[in-house]
Amino acid sequence: MIPISSRNNLNGYISPGMKLLFGQPIGTVSVERVAKRNWSVVGIASATDGRRFFVKQFLGPRRELSPRAMLAECSSARLAANFLTPHIEVSLPQAHIENRALALYPLKVINTPDEIIRRDHAAFRGQWPAICESMSTVLEVLRGDEALRYAEEANLKRRRLEGPERRLSSVCFKGLELRNVSLDPTTNKLTIFDLGPACVGPASEGVARVAVSALLLNWGRPLRRFRLGPPAARFNELLDSVGLDVKEACYRELDLQISSRVTSVKGASSAERTVKRALLFPFASRYETMCRRAIYEYYDEPRDY
Repeated sequence: MIPISSRNNLNGYISPGMKLLFGQPIGTVSVERVAKRNWSVVGIASATDGRRFFVKQFLGPRRELSPRAMLAECSSARLAANFLTPHIEVSLPQAHIENRALALYPLKVINTPDEIIRRDHAAFRGQWPAICESMSTVLEVLRGDEALRYAEEANLKRRRLEGPERRLSSVCFKGLELRNVSLDPTTNKLTIFDLGPACVGPASEGVARVAVSALLLNWGRPLRRFRLGPPAARFNELLDSVGLDVKEACYRELDLQISSRVTSVKGASSAERTVKRALLFPFASRYETMCRRAIYEYYDEPRDY
């Protein structure tokens, strides 16, 4: 049961002051503040005993509540924790309310690579080796026997593998990319969140998603970040550590991520979003060209070692 505290909350979204009743041992939590994202409404909530939580409400393509997306996320997190926990911390939901598409997580400080590079390039260069090593290990574990055995037991959907990609399969998470990992600067240990739906697919797909997200670390506000261009050296180091040829998968993933980021521009109205996309286009187009150049240089131009 969720007591709705606002008469205007007809769409069922969480709002400040709302009381959410979870089962034991969580009990009742009070929502303090919320923010809307493209595919979710998120907030901070407090329990009566003082514990604080991150609450996430999952939305569908028409911004309707999506219990299916919430259950997929919870299932993916629990699956990943079985074989990734020794190498990376997985953010696990503490409780959920299915009919309101709500999941409750422990509240932690989020320190993502794109936020680190935005604040302090020097700090990012110092922390990147730990990020790169951890992500390389995770990608290796996902294509290992243990992960694939868990995937088979969970009856994960298997993507059809064609061409050279059929030789190596992996557990693939839609949300496994650098925007969804957080680094603890004191321990250099990563926490991963927002894994999204899971399937068994080509290993190249998962590697390319992480590698391309490294190229896109300078994508975003303020717009001067676009002028810096993609951090190609970080992309190169990540691919060197993985040791797989994912050239074609990188080009495909780049197309997907650029398209997704441009179309997901926020605005109060359709007209406002159209204007913002038009303003973004020249920056995005130049940045995409630079990313393509980085992929080409890594695979097709001789490099000195």
